[in-house]
Amino acid sequence: MSVSKELVAQSEVVEAVDLAASVVDELAFRVVFARAPWQFVFVNVLTFFRFALVIPIWFLLHSGLHIDILFAFIFAVVAGNLDWMDGFFARRFGVTSRFGQFFDPVADKIFFLAALIALYEQVKVQLIVVIVMVEMFLVVHRTWVLLRKHTADVSANTWGKVKAILQNVVICALILGMFLQPYYGSVATFIIDWLGHLMLYVSLALSGSSVAGHIRKHGMMRMRL
Repeated sequence: MSVSKELVAQSEVVEAVDLAASVVDELAFRVVFARAPWQFVFVNVLTFFRFALVIPIWFLLHSGLHIDILFAFIFAVVAGNLDWMDGFFARRFGVTSRFGQFFDPVADKIFFLAALIALYEQVKVQLIVVIVMVEMFLVVHRTWVLLRKHTADVSANTWGKVKAILQNVVICALILGMFLQPYYGSVATFIIDWLGHLMLYVSLALSGSSVAGHIRKHGMMRMRL
């Protein structure tokens, strides 16, 4: 009985500390927003705009006009550059926040997965399915961790940032391969079937490592009845 009471007391202490930390975090967010409102909005607009670019990319890839593939490539390059710009400006303006730490990697995943699905004719469907499942698990697990403990650190680590860069590069490479197919067939084949797929497998391996790291750090998801 005493052990049970002690566990309950420890749980209550942890919840109280987490609540206090979340209040402090909320106050810090309000201070950042009050001190630099337009900078905060600008940085998060860049993040939102990055994954929103996948919509024109999707339509351009399937418009039926070959020149549109080149425009899709340009949009993909822009989206890839926005990936580092939002973080750079957040640090430059001093408006880093827990919202950005959570939203930035989620935006990366939304853009990458949507663009990858749009390229289903160039990539093995089985590989796309596995990648989507692993990346969605990371999104769900990160969300579960934050809901369970508001103060948990769910920002991307160094390998997560490397993976995001690699995923941006592979999307650009696959689209470029599509554009080059009518003109340089052998080059396009090398870019899509060899270089592109190799980078996808490396990206999948890094995602698997991220899954293991998240579970080791935060535990496995459990449903509370």
